[in-house]
Amino acid sequence: RWGSFFGPWGYMNDKNGNQYECNQAIGYRKNAGDAYTKLHNLRIGGFAKIDITKDLTINADYTYTYKTTRYKGVGIPAIGWNTWGGFSGIDKSTPGVMVGTTSFIETSRSFYNNYVANIYGNYALDLGEKNHLNFMAGFNVDEDEYEYLYYENHDIMDYDLPELALTPTFYSYSQTHTHSGSTGFFGRINYNYADKLLVELNGRYDGSSKFPASSRWAFFPSASAGYRISQENFWSPIKHIVNNAKFRVSYGEIGNQEIGNNMFLETMSKKSNAVNWLGNGKEKYSYFTMPSLVSADLTWETIATTNIGVDLGFLNGDLNVTFDWFQRTTRDMLAPGQTMPSILGTSAAYENGGELRSRGWELTLDYHHMFENGLSIYAIGNISDYKTVITKWENDSPQLNTRYSGKVYGQIWGFETDRYFTSDDDVKNSPSQKLLESGTFTYGPGDIKFKDLDGNGEINWGKGTEDDHGDLKVIGNVTPRYQYSLRLGGSWKGFDLDMYFQGVGKRDYWSTSAFVIPFSRGTDAIYSAQTSYVSENDVKAGNIDQSKTYPRMFGGNGARGTMSSNIQEYNGKYNFYPQTKYLLNMAYLRLKNITIGYTIPKFITDKVSIEKVRVYANVNNALDIINHTKKYGLDPEMGKGDGNNNDAFGRIDPYYRTISCGVQITF
Repeated sequence: RWGSFFGPWGYMNDKNGNQYECNQAIGYRKNAGDAYTKLHNLRIGGFAKIDITKDLTINADYTYTYKTTRYKGVGIPAIGWNTWGGFSGIDKSTPGVMVGTTSFIETSRSFYNNYVANIYGNYALDLGEKNHLNFMAGFNVDEDEYEYLYYENHDIMDYDLPELALTPTFYSYSQTHTHSGSTGFFGRINYNYADKLLVELNGRYDGSSKFPASSRWAFFPSASAGYRISQENFWSPIKHIVNNAKFRVSYGEIGNQEIGNNMFLETMSKKSNAVNWLGNGKEKYSYFTMPSLVSADLTWETIATTNIGVDLGFLNGDLNVTFDWFQRTTRDMLAPGQTMPSILGTSAAYENGGELRSRGWELTLDYHHMFENGLSIYAIGNISDYKTVITKWENDSPQLNTRYSGKVYGQIWGFETDRYFTSDDDVKNSPSQKLLESGTFTYGPGDIKFKDLDGNGEINWGKGTEDDHGDLKVIGNVTPRYQYSLRLGGSWKGFDLDMYFQGVGKRDYWSTSAFVIPFSRGTDAIYSAQTSYVSENDVKAGNIDQSKTYPRMFGGNGARGTMSSNIQEYNGKYNFYPQTKYLLNMAYLRLKNITIGYTIPKFITDKVSIEKVRVYANVNNALDIINHTKKYGLDPEMGKGDGNNNDAFGRIDPYYRTISCGVQITF
């Protein structure tokens, strides 16, 4: 089991047991053990409806879900041939262990059961021609159970028979078994007055096993009203201009119970094979953790939403405008309590102490028109925006990469880039950047110069708080802003066209991926990073071209810099601390889909007893109109692949452009 080729990176052992690097992914793949996961899902449901009278109905439904997961992984040491010879005392063509000296088998099983039942009734009551009432009431039950088992043994006896029974050295075992359930009672009243005034009242009374008995139940009300003012007589003089006008307002609360099970109980967990200073070298002793502090009155998070909207119609219904303003506040968020003295030996209990607020708006324009010659056109546009702020959070040390009251969700803090240093004297006469240096790296000609925003003669981060952040500033935000879409189309004499555009007006992103930052890791090399940078020859000649894309090259830029992780959220160091120059602009506009079709005239299809025949062609992900990340080979809609702190950003399959055509036949 040896790789056919191993380059000069990874690990090999010489005759004396000394380990040397020589890693190569192809060799790892050829040596790799197997791993698989098998999933089995079962879902059974039933529904019943009973019409007791024409106005009274009873509805009931029941759903049972059963899921199982089986996993098995086999780890085998990777071995490679020293084909290049003369490497640190290892004989040529001698196999050596490259990585992983211990073989192992790990296996797990999980089981999940879920039961959901709903029973509710509806009663309609008409009080004359204009007054209509509807009542609904019911209850629901939701119960689930989850169990997980994990085993790991070491020292496989036969690589061709990787089974637990043939792997004698026990290493680790763990088990999880949880139950949870919730019950809710709910009701609704709807009132309709002459299709002009619409009112709805709702209420839920929910209980969950995830909270202590004293705070298990909570009531969540909601109400909404709509007034179609265009139905009033006084609207008649302008109804030919504004055909429809409706004002809407609503307020509602819902509960969130999605927290861990038993968080209100003082629990102890077992740590297997974890005591490093005791044991026989193979097996380590297990231990139980100290009970954690808990909150005795842990309860539901409450999500309250306020919405104010207006619907307007013009041009005899051809043009419709909808606008909404909304605010969403999450109260009683699960958050750490006040910091406890270190002598206590444990962290503060979580409590319902946080609050988060989102505010935003949405606008939709919808235009449809049919001309006398049969041409039909339409255009539907939508744009929305929101901003989220943490309004309440207990934090005795509110540094930038922690949660604190007043923090805007998604902020990116970084330095403002000035230019490249041009000479040693330029470095000496500029604000000092010594605090940003580490290892063998020192700032010199061809390196990045940051702006001294606080004017103290030194590039620093102050106390790393919102009130004292030194030369750091908010350089962007990862939250998508001004999300928009546009659908255009029409039809004429059997031909039809539909185009869908979609985009984001503003979004920023900081990435230390090798697609963006040269030598983010020492082994990463992207050709585009080698075409425009300050070279060593430029530095020696004193010719620093400020138009070059990248500064002087220095490897290992992807790690975190000299700031603590409580301050610096995103990786980057040396010349690539988070900064304005290399901040990604993720705004985009693309033609997501275009479809062209033709429907054969009906007088032809009638001859062969076919109702309708339509042929069409479709292109999905058709065209990028605006894409600021294309120069990096990135897609603005893609996220990060596997990796730490966005080092692997962009290393996923891109969105595919697909072209299809077909025929739709209706009989």
